Amino acid sequence: RTSSHLSLLLSLLGLALGLALATLLFADATTFRGLLFARGAQGAASAAVLCGGMSLIAETHEGRLRGRAMGAAQTGLALGLLCGPLIGGLSFERLGRVRTFRLA
Repeated sequence: RTSSHLSLLLSLLGLALGLALATLLFADATTFRGLLFARGAQGAASAAVLCGGMSLIAETHEGRLRGRAMGAAQTGLALGLLCGPLIGGLSFERLGRVRTFRLA
């Protein structure tokens, strides 16, 4: 069971690294095709991180605690979806495109 948790955790860290690299692609994208590729890579990596995170929660929590942990994770996702565009827009306005995506 410990090896299962460790392998899930390591794969989740690898997926998060992939998400970070996909986000960095935005900083250097200068064409529409580059932006489209970066967005596709970021979307795929984001979906994989979400699935991996839910799998880790399901593996490490029992019964009611599992539901609460998944609820907390989904609440964090919803807050990010609500606040992300505002924070991203403000930082884009003040820092510019390249620094905003490198900061993210």
